[in-house]
Amino acid sequence: MKTVTALLTLTLGMISARADLLVASRDTRNVLAYDETTGAFLRVFTSGGDLEEPEAIVFGPDGNLYACDRLTGSVIRFNGKTGAFIDTFVPAGVGGLSGPRNLAFSPDGVLFVSSNASDTVLTFNGTTGAFIKAFAQAQGFLPRGIAFQRGEVFIASEGRNQVLHYSATGNALGVFASDVQIQGPREILFGPDGNLYVSSSGNNEVLRFNGTTGAFLNVFASTGLNFPRGLLFAPDGGLFVVSANTQDVQRFTSTGAPLGTFTHGGRLTFPTGIAYTPAATGGPTFTAAAVANAASYAAGLSPGSLAVVFGKGLSAANGIVTAPAAPWPTQWAKASIKIGTRDAPIFAVANVNGQEQINFQVPLELAGQASATMVVTNNGLSSSPVTVAILALQPGVFSFDGVNASALHGLSNTLITPSSPAARGETVVLYLTGMGAVTPPAATNVPASATTLAFTNAVPTVTFGGITATVPFSGLAPTFIGLYQINTVVPANAPAGSLDLIVSANGVTGKTVKLSVN
Repeated sequence: MKTVTALLTLTLGMISARADLLVASRDTRNVLAYDETTGAFLRVFTSGGDLEEPEAIVFGPDGNLYACDRLTGSVIRFNGKTGAFIDTFVPAGVGGLSGPRNLAFSPDGVLFVSSNASDTVLTFNGTTGAFIKAFAQAQGFLPRGIAFQRGEVFIASEGRNQVLHYSATGNALGVFASDVQIQGPREILFGPDGNLYVSSSGNNEVLRFNGTTGAFLNVFASTGLNFPRGLLFAPDGGLFVVSANTQDVQRFTSTGAPLGTFTHGGRLTFPTGIAYTPAATGGPTFTAAAVANAASYAAGLSPGSLAVVFGKGLSAANGIVTAPAAPWPTQWAKASIKIGTRDAPIFAVANVNGQEQINFQVPLELAGQASATMVVTNNGLSSSPVTVAILALQPGVFSFDGVNASALHGLSNTLITPSSPAARGETVVLYLTGMGAVTPPAATNVPASATTLAFTNAVPTVTFGGITATVPFSGLAPTFIGLYQINTVVPANAPAGSLDLIVSANGVTGKTVKLSVN
């Protein structure tokens, strides 16, 4: 099944949103705001409220700013728009909190805090601040940066010069990244390229590691850095790096080329954390045309199928953040979707080069409706309701490159490509979405059975280069949510070459994709 999962990648475009850049200034006991484009100092965003030595800063699901304070040993909350002090969200000592150095909200809204002095990462209720549990603990751990990817938790260990990873429930999965280059890791962050970035303070470098294997790739950035701390990706894919000992923020291109000192003014003294304010749109924005089939990108929604929404202010994610195994959450990376009265399961959010999208399953309970209102909520801010069309059928074949169908050779389960074409008479497997109701009926957010096949009620027609093929099976792909599978036989009289592949059902024709036949 790994081959199938790899085919369902996200296609990304270009959309941007306006925000300010916030930098925690530890020795002046405040957080400063800078213009995200020019780096010009704008104002003191927040100060006071027991803020003594701010370390990491992050915006929470409620849209407010959270700071961990090393001197008071607490987590402090400020109004995300005005900077006004709200409360001490987690007081010192709660759950054993001591010497907090970093904090992060998980995609499902739980607050993780690195309690550096107690060698523990603690979790708290992201709404109330109530202690949940000690998530990870080890002697000499000295935890620092925290990141989330693929439903797992990644933690930088200053004491061990490693990045460790854990399951969502806290089971240790071992060392993810360990290399002699890692010296005093501070912040960790998954980038738009899916790789892991680590600010290595001991050797004044930002290191890059393979985001899947943890293998060391390269020194991504070092020019102008002295004791690097916080990391933040810009909408254009460039990287901001807080350089504590040079009292500034350095900026690098998406390839690691230095662009020089970014911040200007504001008495920035021993800067530590960095964050964007939520997009200045006041909430997510999108149009009905930007709500579409996840495979074909045709506008509209088909109940039970996979879909995508593109827009501005949709996601607080950096890069692509996929949800853990089914059932998928209805809130992920601070985002949620409601269609009519139903919450949509989310399987991925993305913010890459300023383009934001959310991929989700359309609730089956919407069947029979002609339209429904859709609302996206991000960081506690909701969009205006947008009316979207509900379609009984909307066939869409996935492609692995935007052109060629995501199809497998039936016997080898390997991808069909121009260099590995299908043969005439061969049974091939197509993956698509939007094929409508099935028998036996499916349920929202429940993987299809691996033992009892669910057949589509609509009988599809598949053509290769205009020649109709036989279809031995059309139904849900076993063990997957919202994914359909068609087994079809390449016609014996099909021509050779890159053929137009078209799937239609009940008079509804899907977007043409290509499939190579020899």
